Amino acid sequence: RRVHGKEFKQNAEDAKKRAQEEAEAKKVPPGYRVMGEEERQNTLDTLRQKRSEAEKEFQKLPLRIETVGQKKRQDMLQQKISDIDDAIKVFSKKTVLVEIGA
Repeated sequence: RRVHGKEFKQNAEDAKKRAQEEAEAKKVPPGYRVMGEEERQNTLDTLRQKRSEAEKEFQKLPLRIETVGQKKRQDMLQQKISDIDDAIKVFSKKTVLVEIGA
């Protein structure tokens, strides 16, 4: 069977992609896996939604924080937004490793 130009090019591209995936798989430490693109995007969407909700809660705080309870709530929301931002940075990377069974 003769392989024509387009088909040959596609086969070469497929082989190159498989080689890259195999190289990536070898870089993954034992007990971890590479998160799939769809799963990564779904996680990012969820994180962005949670950040939006946390910002809305933060905006509901009074302009003048006067009580200890208000201060604790402000600090907690600021920390929550910061944690979500850190997670968004991690899941924004093209390759995300997750523990198997986590």
